[in-house]
Amino acid sequence: MALVEDYIYCKNYINNDECKHLLNLIKNYKWEKHVWYTPTKDQTHHEEKDCEVCMPAPEVKDILSDRITLSLEDYTKKIKPKSGIVSKFTFPRLNKYSIGQTMREHVDHIHHMFDGKEKGIPILSVVGLLNDKFKGGEFYLNNKLIEFNKGDILIFPSCFLYSHVVKEITKGKRFSYVSWAY
Repeated sequence: MALVEDYIYCKNYINNDECKHLLNLIKNYKWEKHVWYTPTKDQTHHEEKDCEVCMPAPEVKDILSDRITLSLEDYTKKIKPKSGIVSKFTFPRLNKYSIGQTMREHVDHIHHMFDGKEKGIPILSVVGLLNDKFKGGEFYLNNKLIEFNKGDILIFPSCFLYSHVVKEITKGKRFSYVSWAY
């Protein structure tokens, strides 16, 4: 019988030089407050301590998308070979956490991003880390610390069984990205 932990996968896909290159490319990006969607009220909002987000330029998007593709292929081989559990993923979104910022506990059973041309709900959540020059910012999945490092990609199911949080940054800035496979 499979355990919840059996569906969590983490491996390094971006080397240190590539991480440094990506950080250099995004250093002058314009960032916006992260916005939460509340389906029961059909509205969006943000919280004061939320991280900032932005969509990457094509050069960054292409590099991250290549690595996400590889990681999803490996995850699928490990979890359900020949299953075809996912066929697509969203463009990666960048997250920047400065001192005092966090990502509150949540699950990624997201509906609103599939209102247009694409249809579906996320099956897998993909989180990558681009740097390690920060304090705080720990990633907890189901109240368990998940240690992952610069260049690592973490994959886990997007359903209610996998609530997660990024703890408050106490020093430096944490740069990461997210995508959802469906």
